[in-house]
Amino acid sequence: MKFLIKDKQIKFFKDNGFIEFSDFFLNDERNNLFEEIKQTISKKLNTNINNADSLDIYKNSRDLFRSSKFIKSFDLSRNLSQISYALSNLNSLQLAFDQSLIGNVKSFFKDSCSINDLFCFKGLEIIILIKLDDSDFEIKDDLLSIKPNNIIFLNPNKIINFKPYFDYFLNFFLIGYARSNNLMYIENKNDINLHLIKKMGYGFGDNLKNNNFPIIASS
Repeated sequence: MKFLIKDKQIKFFKDNGFIEFSDFFLNDERNNLFEEIKQTISKKLNTNINNADSLDIYKNSRDLFRSSKFIKSFDLSRNLSQISYALSNLNSLQLAFDQSLIGNVKSFFKDSCSINDLFCFKGLEIIILIKLDDSDFEIKDDLLSIKPNNIIFLNPNKIINFKPYFDYFLNFFLIGYARSNNLMYIENKNDINLHLIKKMGYGFGDNLKNNNFPIIASS
């Protein structure tokens, strides 16, 4: 089913650096994603995620699409791509990364920062933020309510106060899209997984190819 974006929604995103869509997922869709994420991380850790420490979980939570066909299909799904193309007004996007944020991750984030401050990429255009657990939690006086089954699209330059969310150990999933042929690997020491991409043969300053960072279908 095609997800239609209105002009006023595009304007809101451009003016505010984010937009939230209510009831984007069914409970089963979100729960299935959460379970697949936990199982995929557990396989990478070679132990149950509940038995691992926070740093090991975080390090093994990057680019889960490389280990799970289910997660890759989700990251590249039509509804996500259609909204991202409409909000970015670009002709071609590619998948830069995904990252789950499970449990106690607050020590890996500044209290207030942008996604660009946290990851080793230049050229990010759209960030997708999904709350994985089903707690109906809303922080007063904060722009991002992140209720169950909602989804938020962010400008990667938008400054976010992460502290309230991570104080309550809420669980999230991030997906990053970049302009095709404009995604660069950069040295950002705030990124816990800074050297992960080097394992694919890239160095700082290299453009990241779409055979490793797939193109997002536009229709």
